[in-house]
Amino acid sequence: MRVIAIQCPDCKMWVYSRDRHDMRFCPCRTIAIDGGRDYTKISYHMSLCGMKIKRRVFKIKATLNDLYVDYNTYGNRLGYIKPHVAKRAMNRRSDIFKT
Repeated sequence: MRVIAIQCPDCKMWVYSRDRHDMRFCPCRTIAIDGGRDYTKISYHMSLCGMKIKRRVFKIKATLNDLYVDYNTYGNRLGYIKPHVAKRAMNRRSDIFKT
């Protein structure tokens, strides 16, 4: 499954929304993404105005149902891609698996 993720310029964590109303913040709470697969809304701290937020499509090994269940049961296994995992995947142009 493909997801749209954004990277926080401060903590470097990649974040993606799991479901329509899942507003997912990065660990340092500087940026957030919302909308799941229905829409994409990016929110960020005022100090980032004018900065370019990195956005990328990642292929993850999770189904739509996995994302839905993780969000609705507060599992919080999904929604983040660690910087070193994303970098390795981008260098190899391979898929991102559950992190």
